[in-house]
Amino acid sequence: FRGKIENLSQCDAEFVAYETFDGKEIPGYIFKPQKKVLGAIIISFYGGLDTFSSYYAAFCRAGFIVFSPGVRGCDGYGKEWRRLIDGDLGGYEILDLVWAAKWLEREFDLLPAQIGLEGGSHGGYSVLRGLTMPEKFNGYKSSYPFAFGISGMGFADLTDFYLNSSIQDWCIRMLGPYEKNKE
Repeated sequence: FRGKIENLSQCDAEFVAYETFDGKEIPGYIFKPQKKVLGAIIISFYGGLDTFSSYYAAFCRAGFIVFSPGVRGCDGYGKEWRRLIDGDLGGYEILDLVWAAKWLEREFDLLPAQIGLEGGSHGGYSVLRGLTMPEKFNGYKSSYPFAFGISGMGFADLTDFYLNSSIQDWCIRMLGPYEKNKE
């Protein structure tokens, strides 16, 4: 790159936190465009990395906030935080994403029609789950009218994924033993 570094950057990064459905504080990184905000995309599973991504920079350049919340179960915040997802895949970490969308609405005066989800692999599953959550989950209002979802390599059938994947131990940790948890 030749020129001023200011011309290379498409967004401003900030570490933030928001309160989720059960009062837990969810940490995360938010990348705000340097021009008018047109919408937001929530990275649906945070792996604990804070690195430059030309993919996310393109969203910022297009006017989208990129929000990467460290939902329960993600890496980067200790073993206890990581273990909060054990036995609960597709549960409370998805509610954390719903509350992230509600936080974006309040903080940036956005409408649900301006907020979407994006993720790959586990994050791709989280996108699909987030788009299809029932009205209530464990007594909490869990559905949200996301405008869009981008699921890369997301698995949609947990039984098929368990039976045919090479990471059955991950499935068991996330869902419990298959024989006891078929439903």
